[in-house]
Amino acid sequence: MFFRFSSEVTGLARYADKTDVEFSFDSPRPISVRLSKAYPDGIQPREPADAICTSTATVEPPDGKIADELKAGWVLPVVDGKIKVGDPTTEFIDTVLGDLRAAMTSTAILFRWRQGMADGPPNPCHTLKASYSNDGEIWREVTLIRGVKIRLESVTSAPEGGVSEQVVEWANAGIEEPLGRQLFREAWSQRNSRPRSALVIGVAAAEVGFKKLVGSLVPQAQWLVDNVQTPALSKMLSKFLPTLPVKARFTEKSIPRQRPSFVS
Repeated sequence: MFFRFSSEVTGLARYADKTDVEFSFDSPRPISVRLSKAYPDGIQPREPADAICTSTATVEPPDGKIADELKAGWVLPVVDGKIKVGDPTTEFIDTVLGDLRAAMTSTAILFRWRQGMADGPPNPCHTLKASYSNDGEIWREVTLIRGVKIRLESVTSAPEGGVSEQVVEWANAGIEEPLGRQLFREAWSQRNSRPRSALVIGVAAAEVGFKKLVGSLVPQAQWLVDNVQTPALSKMLSKFLPTLPVKARFTEKSIPRQRPSFVS
């Protein structure tokens, strides 16, 4: 069986302008990766500056049943609206395509680095396509969907009275959203596409916000937290935060001081 995995690669069209660039791998299986101007079927990428990276491999199915299902035209097995778990053919296809995708992605990233390109997203591969063929001539597309995530966002209430006047007052005074909140929004917007960057920016947002809190509750400490190297955020939250004065308390209630449940 012939398998291939293709994607558009941001900003690499100039390197495949005159001729295709080819790479050969022996592990985890023999795989050929090609950087070209168009998909194998001749379709051009959506952006003229993008190239097409395609990884291909020839793999023998482990048994006759899987081979027969592929020759008959494999369809993702769905039972009662859910993808069938443990289907041998699905697992075989996903294993092969996983190897092809990994080879394709790492090749594009390392090639971009080798060429000294500083611009572009962390993962330049997008618009993914996968397919297989019995004879290398007629190709059947493979769906890459294996599940759906539904995310519910919170809905805020209607603006309170006087909000418009306050916003105008802040704008006229040149007030901006606090830096900690700006960083948090940046981190939140990248939580799915760039999780590592989101984590780093999120921690920075928490540190900036905590220092702002310290300055508002203990003004005389503002200069220190802004100019002196502070301990790790986890230590500040567990050791320093409980010692800060508060502006209001719950009547006849207290908040237990517990160690935050995260790793320092």
